[in-house]
Amino acid sequence: MYALLKDNTDPVRYAVAPLTGNNAKDLNLIKFSYETHDGVMYSLRNEVSSSLNSLNSTIENLSRLAFYVGIGFAVFASLMIMNFISTSISNKKREIGILRAMGARASDVFGIFFNESLIISLINFVLAAIAVFGFCMLLNSFLRRDFNIILTLLHFGIRQLALILVVSVGTAFIASLLPTTRISNKKPIDAINNN
Repeated sequence: MYALLKDNTDPVRYAVAPLTGNNAKDLNLIKFSYETHDGVMYSLRNEVSSSLNSLNSTIENLSRLAFYVGIGFAVFASLMIMNFISTSISNKKREIGILRAMGARASDVFGIFFNESLIISLINFVLAAIAVFGFCMLLNSFLRRDFNIILTLLHFGIRQLALILVVSVGTAFIASLLPTTRISNKKPIDAINNN
């Protein structure tokens, strides 16, 4: 580490140091540089930090907007899949009535239709994960190539995969539970006669 001192009594004006290669230590150093200590802020100066500082408010506003747009898309996609699965199950009232007349419990009927819904949702999960990963890669490479932004703005990792999986499986569970419970609570003869 190299430091420039005006004389022995003045504080350090600047220091040049490489990153350690340890992610935890480097993250602590970066966090330290964005905080004020004894009225002094030790800020980082490099290509990435200057780009980040100049784009920081824009990035924060875009991330907030992307969050709400993402929630809107997730709700819309969940409602569409829920409608598809619920309609598919409602069109099978006769089969549910026959199963109930043969002695199947409501949980057995739910299990059959949940497995079908789960397959549809897992296919949806795979397609959504591929689409989101591709979109993130394309947008990040576009920003690097055309705007010379060397930051990775969109990150797609395990947390995002888990979120897509939870939304897909949760949608399958709710979409199969509601109609099968409603139809299973009817008398088997009413379900067979589509009443």
